[in-house]
Amino acid sequence: MTPDEIALAAFQAGASRWPEVQLSRERFLTRLTGLGGDLSAAGARAEDLFLAFACAEGNGPALATFDEVHLSKIALYASRFSLAPHALDELKQTVRVKLLSGTTPGIGQYAGHGPLSAFVRVTTVRAALDLTAARPDDAPTARSELTLSYISSMSNPEADVLKGFYRSGLQALLEEILAGLPARDKVLLRLHLIDRLNVDAIGAILRQHRATIARQLIRVRADIFKQFQKRSKLLWGTSPSEVRSIVRMLEGEIEVSAARILASA
Repeated sequence: MTPDEIALAAFQAGASRWPEVQLSRERFLTRLTGLGGDLSAAGARAEDLFLAFACAEGNGPALATFDEVHLSKIALYASRFSLAPHALDELKQTVRVKLLSGTTPGIGQYAGHGPLSAFVRVTTVRAALDLTAARPDDAPTARSELTLSYISSMSNPEADVLKGFYRSGLQALLEEILAGLPARDKVLLRLHLIDRLNVDAIGAILRQHRATIARQLIRVRADIFKQFQKRSKLLWGTSPSEVRSIVRMLEGEIEVSAARILASA
């Protein structure tokens, strides 16, 4: 199908799914074109795009449908935060404002890369994180619950929310921990992470058996992880199992950050 055919088919699918929503073909195509790039998402998420575009236009029936289908699930999306009723009400209002209010409502950012429900869920999670961060007494529990509940079943957008939340904190911790390592451990990690040498090559340089180098690398990694456990518990109230989950999410980024920090140390 040509791009025009894809766009027209998407409009027809959306209009058929939401007959009560009023959105002209011209406005749909204008918004779809405004997303730019590949139109493949238009075919896969036509119904979601149609509803989102109509909401961004301020269409009353669309807003009512969006409220019924999506905003009604905010409490479910935030259930693991164990928010008090007044805090949950605040969260609902915050999400509604973020997505539907203003001259450029957040719903206009939806581009069909995933289900509209996931977009709303990510917005809810991000708003809930901001809300709990503003309430220090509640934040550790909420963040711990969030990590445990989503780590095994999160979609990529939801994983990105958590990664974004923990990334800066973990990198700051990593910098402190690496700075405090003994000089010999730093040398060992530089050879391993920056020079990308295996245990045989490192052993030849340091004049030690490869098994000894392997044991030392395991010990250094274990020491770093213990520091993560200790310090993250103080910051976020996370348990050892939760720290392992967070580190697994960011494992590649942590290694890259470690190499960068060691290179400049």
